[in-house]
Amino acid sequence: MRDLRPGDVVHCQGIVCTIKEIVWQEPWEWREAYYLEFRDTNGVYRSWKQNYDGGFADLMEIEAE
Repeated sequence: MRDLRPGDVVHCQGIVCTIKEIVWQEPWEWREAYYLEFRDTNGVYRSWKQNYDGGFADLMEIEAE
């Protein structure tokens, strides 16, 4: 697992949204769950705490550098 990045997709309680901009994110290692605030591609500000809200994230492929 890794921290989330723009382009990753969040699935939670029937809502599916793509991250456009991350405003705040707690490192994955601290809880082994995602805690973040972000704007999606529709401009909606969202807060997602995976341990409380449930759901999962689809991580986009990272291009080799």
